[in-house]
Amino acid sequence: MTLKSKLIDSASDFTPAERKVIRVLLANYPVAGLATASRLAQQAEVSDPTVIRLATKLGFSGFIEMQQALLAELEAHMNSALTMLESRKPVMPAEGLYQSYAEATIAALKTSQSDLLPADFNEAADLLIKAKKRVFCIGGRFTGFLAGILHRHLVQMRPGAVWANGSPADLAEYVADIGKQDVVVAFDLRRYQQDVVHFAEQAHKRGARILLLTDRWKSPIAAFATVTLTGPVDTISPFDTMVPTMVQLEALVAAFAAKLDKEGRGRLEEIEYYRRLNGVVLDTPSETTSSASRKAKPKS
Repeated sequence: MTLKSKLIDSASDFTPAERKVIRVLLANYPVAGLATASRLAQQAEVSDPTVIRLATKLGFSGFIEMQQALLAELEAHMNSALTMLESRKPVMPAEGLYQSYAEATIAALKTSQSDLLPADFNEAADLLIKAKKRVFCIGGRFTGFLAGILHRHLVQMRPGAVWANGSPADLAEYVADIGKQDVVVAFDLRRYQQDVVHFAEQAHKRGARILLLTDRWKSPIAAFATVTLTGPVDTISPFDTMVPTMVQLEALVAAFAAKLDKEGRGRLEEIEYYRRLNGVVLDTPSETTSSASRKAKPKS
């Protein structure tokens, strides 16, 4: 079992401080583990003994033995054909472009799957599910669409979902409404946007908890976020991919739906009732649209 597998498989047994070290290791694996224990502790913003305890918890006598195991693992991989292929920059082919892009995206998804700690995802899902009041969704020029997708999902399952979208003047109005029982979900991939960072920071100062979805270099929002989920963005296109982040988003929605209570299900029933009543979607035959108004309206 590789060190990377141990870090992920045993995630639920780690303390919050030890998970900080794990995030640093996974974000720059395996290079981060080749530094000194003190350097690793400094990067993770924890004490040196925390790094030592982590190594012991992983089954090593100390940090040096863990580092030796990592070096042996690295040496084995350096000699493999697979590693040599993975280290090369992909070339955009003249033919089969879609297939090549799909392969690169699947590789990014696999990296996201292996690097994301289950404990971090569960914490993010709980933050979203247990939000007592409103959930504000915000993103940048491109990631704003991800915020909009999350908002459209949430608004079907709970009241108080808000898409913070618009000019700086609009964002100022949104942040003025934020309180201590609210949650802000911020999407911020490189290049990080000043307005998104400022919104999240000001919401944090007003007492809101922040869920950040970002890349492995981490938006400045990570410095004060309650939970941070990272994902790879590199692909064969000159533009970063948002697919891993989109999958994280949909997984959060799936977790929310799995915990949907009676009130949430009632909300969905009422929304569907009015969709049928108004012939909103094409899966409702036109001849039944008028009769839908005669059906009993779900109880509020």
